[in-house]
Amino acid sequence: MDRKNILNSVYNDFFGEKTVKEIINGSEDLLKQGDLLTKEIEHLEAAERDLKNTAAALNAETFGNIGNTDVPDAASLAPDASGETEVKEEVKAEEKTEEKPEKDPMEELNELVGLDKLKKDVEELTNLMRLNKLRKERGMKSVDISKHLVFSGNPGTGKTTVARILAKLYKQEGILSKGQLVEVDRSGLVAGYVGQTAIKTQEKIQEAMGGILFIDEAYSLVKEGQDYGQEAIDTILKAMEDNREDFVVIVAGYPDLMQTFINSNPGLRSRFNKYFFFEDYSPEELKKIFDIYLKKNEYTLSDEARQIVDKHIEEMVANKDSNFANAREVRNYFEKIINRQASRVVTLKDATNDEIGLITPDDLKFGDEVFRWAFIGTGTLANFVGDELAKSEKHDIAAVYSHTPEKCKAFADKYQAKAYSSAKEAITASDVDGVYIVTPHNSHYEYAKLALELKKPVLLEKPFTVKASETKELFELAKEKDTYIVEAMWTWFADVANYVKFWYDCGLFGKITKVHVDYRCDGRNYAARVTDPQKAGGAILDIGVYALTYLYRIFGKPESMICEGRLANEIDEGEEITLTFKNDIKASCSICCVDPEFKEQVIIEGTNASVVVPVFHYANEVTLKRVGEDDITVKADGSYLNEFTRVAGEIKKGLKTSEYVPPKATIEVMELIDECRKQMNLVYPFEK
Repeated sequence: MDRKNILNSVYNDFFGEKTVKEIINGSEDLLKQGDLLTKEIEHLEAAERDLKNTAAALNAETFGNIGNTDVPDAASLAPDASGETEVKEEVKAEEKTEEKPEKDPMEELNELVGLDKLKKDVEELTNLMRLNKLRKERGMKSVDISKHLVFSGNPGTGKTTVARILAKLYKQEGILSKGQLVEVDRSGLVAGYVGQTAIKTQEKIQEAMGGILFIDEAYSLVKEGQDYGQEAIDTILKAMEDNREDFVVIVAGYPDLMQTFINSNPGLRSRFNKYFFFEDYSPEELKKIFDIYLKKNEYTLSDEARQIVDKHIEEMVANKDSNFANAREVRNYFEKIINRQASRVVTLKDATNDEIGLITPDDLKFGDEVFRWAFIGTGTLANFVGDELAKSEKHDIAAVYSHTPEKCKAFADKYQAKAYSSAKEAITASDVDGVYIVTPHNSHYEYAKLALELKKPVLLEKPFTVKASETKELFELAKEKDTYIVEAMWTWFADVANYVKFWYDCGLFGKITKVHVDYRCDGRNYAARVTDPQKAGGAILDIGVYALTYLYRIFGKPESMICEGRLANEIDEGEEITLTFKNDIKASCSICCVDPEFKEQVIIEGTNASVVVPVFHYANEVTLKRVGEDDITVKADGSYLNEFTRVAGEIKKGLKTSEYVPPKATIEVMELIDECRKQMNLVYPFEK
């Protein structure tokens, strides 16, 4: 039996013979209609071509004296006052104005600040392509050169700008037919369902055909487990193979991660073998970039303002962290300056052009303003934080309240602050910009609610509250009062922890095989809040919150959790917690607040890499150990000062929720703590 009869037999059994005949007949009818439609389209296209040819010939014959085949406008043929028809021979000068020719791409590249080595690399690549093209034209053998490139470098180093110039350069040299640049990232290529990613990626490829497809943060396409990033990569690789002559791909991102991305796939390694590295800008180069913004927008600096700007840029570079965005930082700084300058200049009467464009030291004071804090609480932790803030000229403790007057006065004297007899007075003091609440756990809710009611921004120590319902209520109140509040979870204001999350999101660990967290210490002689049940003491709220937050922020909310606690003296002295996350990732936590031996670490192991983070809740350094590749080590500031500086920055920006610790994270971690307490049957005396 042939294939057709076998199929008919199968379909007859499944659908019924009558239905199959109807389907076949319907298909044949559709095919016939399709043939007729195709013929009709071909006929119309031929008629259109004939019509265009006839029109062109007629135009040339009738209006040949004008020198083109365009039909003149109606006004040029309108009768004049004497009834005669006048053909206008004069054309307005502006109608003949030629477009200004585009600047030569190499000239445009050379005008960029810095990037000296990269400019030389681009010139060498261009010369090689020119020679290759010449050899082809003369029938000589040419070298097969890959036009696809890897751009590696930190943010704000000009990767996108150079890619745009390269697109123009490739078009000018005849390497590409159109020379457009299409910018995408993972979200522009990857969809959420099987098959959709290929379609989405193919649309971007077609848009970039004849030009360059620029994929920023390309390493995010490589992830472990069920992910559609690989589908995008496969689609792009096929397009690169099928369209060698008129399609270029540039992938860009952080240096180490781009190397990992290229090594993740043999197809990527074979097609991307040319690397352009974008170095961070020096202070002098960033000053030149600032001057470009000045000139472009017609501003000038007074001599005093010049000194302040130069010093600020030098400090920016000296204190840069992993988030430093180079030229982007300078642009943001410039925009802040002109916004403040505008507020000053509009008050001037009959201001001259010079005054309108002049930037003075008064317009730069925002960078030197001190953020003034009200401290609610004066215990051990408050003193630790106070000592850190005293090291900075950017922070000042202006107001203090404690329910113990003697402690309040002593703390205020230590930090040259003013002691108040009530929390409300300290919070509403005219020289207070934000409120730091560092009281025992059970009073967090009370003082945070008071500050929000008074519309003062709040930095609230962990744990945010004793239970999730109170946490939700505070965030709802903050929204109602349009006031900023954030959990003082300094772990997530430190870049070390954020790097671990970043590495996981990029799939650098491979398949996760082990996750374990230890946080064991002896809090009995540390602070009363740790062991006093009336103050919601115990392990889960005081230190367990760090472990659960760390795991939550990396892996998301767990699908299940088992908590086995050890209760004594009306508190939980410790617990063993097992969590299961999506992709069957399992994690274990060992928590104890009465252990004589201190132990704190996070361990994450995978098939491709592993990490051990000691003292994880404020770590200053971490190393990702990779299988068969170089390790990645990052260092960052994990101090209280870093946390306070970033919170103050968010408040100054006018943010109402934090970009570092979003409300959802705080709420869902508190829900995990509620679940642990429920499983341990932990109820504090004041809740009974």
